[in-house]
Amino acid sequence: MPQAVPQMDAMSKSLSVGAFLRRAGRAGAHRWRRWTGTSGRLPRPTGPGGIPPALHRILPSSSQGYWLNPGARFYSPAMIESVLRLGLAGDLLAGWQLFQVMEDTWPRLNKNLLELKRAVVGLDREVIPSGLPGRAPTPKAVERAELVSELLFELRPRPGADENDFGGTVFDLLDAWAKGVSVLEIDWEARSRPVRGSVLAPRATRWVHPQHYGWTAAQGALELRWPSGASAPASTGLGQPGEFQPFPPDKFLVAVCKSRSGLATAGALLRPLAFWWAAANLSAEWLLNFAQVFGMPIRWATYDPHNPSLLPILEDMLAQIGNSGWAAFPAGTQLELKEAARVGGDNPQAYVQTLADRLCDILILGQTLTTDVPASGSRALGHIHKNVRDEAIEAAGRWVDEVINRQWIPALLRVNYGDASEAPKVMSAARRPEDAVALAQRDQLLLREGVRLPRAWFYRRHDIPEPGPAEPVVESPVGRASVAQMPNY
Repeated sequence: MPQAVPQMDAMSKSLSVGAFLRRAGRAGAHRWRRWTGTSGRLPRPTGPGGIPPALHRILPSSSQGYWLNPGARFYSPAMIESVLRLGLAGDLLAGWQLFQVMEDTWPRLNKNLLELKRAVVGLDREVIPSGLPGRAPTPKAVERAELVSELLFELRPRPGADENDFGGTVFDLLDAWAKGVSVLEIDWEARSRPVRGSVLAPRATRWVHPQHYGWTAAQGALELRWPSGASAPASTGLGQPGEFQPFPPDKFLVAVCKSRSGLATAGALLRPLAFWWAAANLSAEWLLNFAQVFGMPIRWATYDPHNPSLLPILEDMLAQIGNSGWAAFPAGTQLELKEAARVGGDNPQAYVQTLADRLCDILILGQTLTTDVPASGSRALGHIHKNVRDEAIEAAGRWVDEVINRQWIPALLRVNYGDASEAPKVMSAARRPEDAVALAQRDQLLLREGVRLPRAWFYRRHDIPEPGPAEPVVESPVGRASVAQMPNY
């Protein structure tokens, strides 16, 4: 008789998947073979390179379409309004081009988005096996969670290629957080494993240009469009170039993020900032012209009106004074230098740009204090602003988790097992170093009350590596008994 599978505490379900599987021992492997009718090895992929034809690369890598994007001078207020209206009609490319120029020419916007994306990429993530609360996951759920944990975070992009690892995938998915939509193609490969044979693993992801997809009114959804002038491989089942067709299964991550209720094409977060970007962009030229003459005295010259031929000569000389500091005037000319104002606090162009930056901070990060340093403030106010920023980052992290859990993990299970049942989930959480002392005090109280805490969870919670069986350790006599009481789940 095989030994019983050890039970798993509800708190430890989200922890060491591999450790639990190893402790399940032969009983878990026996049940897995009985459920699947196999020897526990995943089915070997077939086809050229070990990849089924349906999972071959679909879209070619190309830089065409980037350098043809319109520049900042193209976007007048009237043109921006037209682009935003095109978005309501389903034209995603025009809106994406506008938002791309905004990122290129607005340093505060680029900084805020980069700060948000880097923070979300840096969140801690763990794979949680499927199961009911309070019950140990089945060996089948643990097996699938171990496969996802092994393959999802170990992507292998080619050096020098425009391909993503897991962090790059999260970074590119977050493009939809600002622009509404982001699509990534998954490149698959056959990978050998020491115990369970070959599996189909995601090798890398690649960001897809919006020219390759669009919103179709007939289907009311995003669909793929094969680029004109190219022929789709017969194995993909795609139609003629330029036609829309549904995205092939298990090949793409389609991320749609709405900042408000209504049409998905009108939900991009950057839409309200488009007007303020145009205002700041147009006022920049006026601001530069003002900066050229700010602090310079006004040059005033009088001439004989009965000799109008002197006017063009005087104009050239007055301009030359500003550039060279000297001039020669005809006889009879009277020159005066008027003192200029030296206070620029009421400059409207600078105020428009400052207001646009503040609105950008509020919309993306929810606050301004982590960007601006006011004349006065307090530690409590800074703590509140930081909490607001952290909430925005955690919300973006949860949204990325949903995209991965609903699309990427089921695709990984389907290509290997044929179904996506008992799929695990990825959960992200932010590290909070400032709470380390409070967490330690709380856990100490719980241990004194006899609460049993999972060992692996306890070590990871306090960011301490768990010592090996023969590894020398440093411990106190007081803490030895408490730690020894923790079950090694």
